[in-house]
Order: sequence, then structure tokens, then C-alpha cells
Amino acid sequence: MVDVIKKFSDIFAAYFFYSEFTLLVGTVGMGVGCVDLVTSSIGGEAVTLELIAVWTYAISFFCVFIIAIKCIFSSAAQITESVKRVQHRVHRMEATLNLTYPSMQDDYARFYQHSERGLHLTGFRSMGIIISSNLGAKFTYGVFTVISSLLFYSIRYLDIAS
Repeated sequence: MVDVIKKFSDIFAAYFFYSEFTLLVGTVGMGVGCVDLVTSSIGGEAVTLELIAVWTYAISFFCVFIIAIKCIFSSAAQITESVKRVQHRVHRMEATLNLTYPSMQDDYARFYQHSERGLHLTGFRSMGIIISSNLGAKFTYGVFTVISSLLFYSIRYLDIAS
């Protein structure tokens, strides 16, 4: 039974990695393409209704990619959080069984320690990072940190050049 679960988990992890990786690469490509489309068309010609329609289509396609990534990562985070709650249940089960069958206390303690040792390995991973409910906040914080650093560096560079 353990081997079947391990094989299924390995196959599903490989599928999840390939699907989210290709989706992320596609989203980055779509974002760069949208920015290039808008910036190249603004400078060259007058803005027409056809041009606005093309921009809207490209940006909406990019937004669909973003929403798909958000849905996949949210589902994976919910599964990871469910797995993390198992440890609390195991702890409650151990406490109940210790009261009911005190002669098997050592066996229950070993089972609890075994489940606790494997807990940090559980959950979905994306490029080595465990996907949890607070991953989005961490990612957003990192992106804003990079953006603000680049902004402040460019302001400093402009002051030096002046």
C-alpha cells in the first residue's frame, strides 16, 4: 500500500511540476508579448479601435493565464494545508489512545514521532518551494521588494547622471 501511494505521489508530483512550469513560462512569455505589443504600437501609429481590440485581446489572454496559475496554486495550497492538519489529528489520537490503552504508550509515541518526522516533506512543491496558503503573500512581498529596489536604484542613477 505504501509503495502504491509513493508511486502515485511521484507521478502526480511530476505532472504538477510540468503543468505549472509550462504555465509559468507561458505566462511570462504572454506578459512580455503584451508589453511589447502595446509599447511598439503606441509609438508608431494613431490609436484606432482595431488596435485597442488587439490590446484587449492580448491582455485578457494574459489575465486568463494569471487566473489559471492562481487557481492551480490555490488548490495545491488547500491540499497542503489539509495535510498539515493531519499532525494535529495524530496528536489528538495519540492522547486519546494513551488514556484508553496506557500499556501501548511507547508504540503511540513512536507513531507520533514517525508522522512528525515526515511532516516537513508533505505537500505540493513548486520548484522546490512548498506551496502553502501564505506563499502568495511571500511572493508578492518579494516582487515588491525587487520593484522598489530597482526604482530606488534608478532614481539614484538619475541623480548621479544629472
